[in-house]
Amino acid sequence: MQNLKHKESRQFSRKSIKWPAIIKHSGNMFRVTTLNISETGVLVESPIKLRVGQQVALMIKGHHNGDKMTIYAKSHIKHVVIKLHYFQLGLEFIEIPKAAKTFLAKFIEGL
Repeated sequence: MQNLKHKESRQFSRKSIKWPAIIKHSGNMFRVTTLNISETGVLVESPIKLRVGQQVALMIKGHHNGDKMTIYAKSHIKHVVIKLHYFQLGLEFIEIPKAAKTFLAKFIEGL
C-alpha cells in the first residue's frame, strides 16, 4: 500500500461518479455513495455524520470500461457538509493499494 500525504488535495483531477461504497468506523458499517473521486480522495453521500479527522476504512465497488475493482482504502475525514437529508463527507486516502490508485488514474483520465 502507498502512504499518501499531500498538502493540497486538489492537485489531482476529480471525476463525478456514483459507485456504491461502505464505510467502517468504530465497528459499525454503513452504506454510502460516491459523488466524485480522485487518486487521493473521494466525496461521498452519507446517512451518518462523522467528525473531521476521524479515520475510517472504506470499500468502493468501482467499474469502468468493463473493468471492475473493489477498492479498499484507509481514509480520514477532511470535511463534512450538512445537507437536508444526508451528509457529504470528503475523505482523503491515507493508504490505498497501488493497483487501486492505477485503476482510479485510468478512470479519471478516461482510458
